[in-house]
Amino acid sequence: MKKAVVTEKCLGDPICFARLKCPSKAIKKSNRRTRMPIWFFKYSEVQPDKCVGCGTCVKNCLHKAIKLIPVEEHLYV
Repeated sequence: MKKAVVTEKCLGDPICFARLKCPSKAIKKSNRRTRMPIWFFKYSEVQPDKCVGCGTCVKNCLHKAIKLIPVEEHLYV
């Protein structure tokens, strides 16, 4: 089984299509702000306990900032 992780390519767009399209609602906005000077640009993060590894987020991320990795390699931070 695989789980999704958000990479450093995330720009923290206010409208994250990957988050909106996720069937298990596993992607949420984190409290970490991005490099953008606007307050509502926050990074996305995947909640591994909710992720089902379907890959919908990977297909819908405009910045290609989400990837699927095997569960064995997944780091819970």
